[in-house]
Amino acid sequence: MKLNKKHYKLFKDECKKWIETFGLREYSFAYEFTELKDAFATSRTSYDGKTAFLKLGTDTGTLLDHNKDINGLIKEWALHEVLHVVLNPLFELSIARHAAR
Repeated sequence: MKLNKKHYKLFKDECKKWIETFGLREYSFAYEFTELKDAFATSRTSYDGKTAFLKLGTDTGTLLDHNKDINGLIKEWALHEVLHVVLNPLFELSIARHAAR
């Protein structure tokens, strides 16, 4: 299924809602609507730089049934990607060489 600018706006608005809910004010967020391979949405976060880059794919391929609630799925993807940002400090600490055993 091809996604459009309306879907992208929903994704961004939903991300912003969750960013505000989780109080991620110290991060700088950027968004992109682009072709993705093997994902509906992705995120990349720099804990040190306090930046996060959230992407929504332009096409869901044949993985989704056209009868599914695409808006509901986009809202779930937005929450999922923002949760990556929320959990990033814990992930960074878990792989740090200086973390105590």
